[in-house]
Amino acid sequence: EPRTLAKASFTAGDRQAVAQNSPLQTQIFPFSHPCLSSAGTNTVVIWLLDDQKRTSLNRTAAVFSSSYGATWSTPAPLDDDGTADFHPKIAAFADGSAIAAWENERFAAPDTATFDDMKSNVEIAVAVFDAVSGAWTNPQTLTTNLFLDRSPKISGRSKDNVLLVWIGNESNDLLGNGSKTNRLWWSRRQAGTWSRAQVGLEIPFPILKYDLVPCNL
Repeated sequence: EPRTLAKASFTAGDRQAVAQNSPLQTQIFPFSHPCLSSAGTNTVVIWLLDDQKRTSLNRTAAVFSSSYGATWSTPAPLDDDGTADFHPKIAAFADGSAIAAWENERFAAPDTATFDDMKSNVEIAVAVFDAVSGAWTNPQTLTTNLFLDRSPKISGRSKDNVLLVWIGNESNDLLGNGSKTNRLWWSRRQAGTWSRAQVGLEIPFPILKYDLVPCNL
């Protein structure tokens, strides 16, 4: 079924705002998980594209588009490494920069890979959008292990003062429970460098949803 990823803007009137929207991409992947962030005049959206040039289990690629006013840039990949991406998140900053985090398969999955194989290879990847060059820089993986790392969340005041958290489950359980414990991991970006990933909290029950509230870091 054809689907459309649309952008919308609001023009304030005396009594109400009027939404105006137009397609940013048509016939999109139905589980594209778009995430939008803005600061000042800088607005960035990130989502999953179905890259049909890849093999069947590696086709979900994280892409972005940015706007500093009325126009949006052509959608482009964050880090086209040929492996599947999932659940992208983004934080924009007033200087035009942005930080993105997403779930990234460590290896390109063969068509014979099972769901369990793919879960154990999901890592947390990050990249920085440079406002001057208009490109994503320093893509890197913050985790390298044999268990599921998922659901990244970002909070920060600038690109050099950012907190990233995510959920790790060493049993590769999607929700977690008392015998398959979740751990909340974190890393902080300061002066252009991410700190070593550390466990902040152990959670012995299922996690369906969670969030990270912006604060004065």
